[in-house]
Amino acid sequence: MAIRFSRSSIVLAGLFLTMFTLLAYEVIWVRELSFVFGTTVYALSSAIAAILAGLALGAFIAGRYLPKLTRLWRVFAKAHFTVAVYSLMLMLVVFPLLSYLYSPIYSQFYSNPLLFTASMFLLSFLILIVPSAMLGAAFPLAAAIYPHENTEVRAAKVYAADTLGAGLGAFIAGFVLLPNIGLAGSTFATIAINLLVGILAWNFREPGTESRQPPAEHPSVSQN
Repeated sequence: MAIRFSRSSIVLAGLFLTMFTLLAYEVIWVRELSFVFGTTVYALSSAIAAILAGLALGAFIAGRYLPKLTRLWRVFAKAHFTVAVYSLMLMLVVFPLLSYLYSPIYSQFYSNPLLFTASMFLLSFLILIVPSAMLGAAFPLAAAIYPHENTEVRAAKVYAADTLGAGLGAFIAGFVLLPNIGLAGSTFATIAINLLVGILAWNFREPGTESRQPPAEHPSVSQN
């Protein structure tokens, strides 16, 4: 007997995994940036602020254009695919080259703390804007896909899945993944979750929306 899940459960699970990967990435990316920017409060605050700014931008853009979007499950899937590809590029290309970009900034602005902190924020923002914005768009998308019911109940469920996924993502990334499989392994594991969510969302079909062939129409035969 096939197990069927309600649409609301699927949406909440998708949002939970989205926020899980978001906070896992945040822990991973802040760790990567700390190797270049250092571990001062200004460096860490700049990295975290850049990620949060990307989230806010993604949520704003998604909310603005939501009425014009169709096939929201596909949009949700594309966001996860984009994050997976971009995160792989960050690990293999961007982070290894980051020290070369950071060196002239350090030599130019280190004597001015305000400009130096602003430069670190701007560099972090430019590096992380795409994946942060894609994941930030997940909340308004999930809220739009979620079945219509009492507004307060819907908001509570969506926010609960969002917060629970974020908390577990940060905890597992920091205390389980990084100590045991390192930065590269943690990144690959998180990318795998993005791809899984993307594939499932891309192929998701609402119950009862399967295409059915209309009954064949027989031409009428005129009788003389």
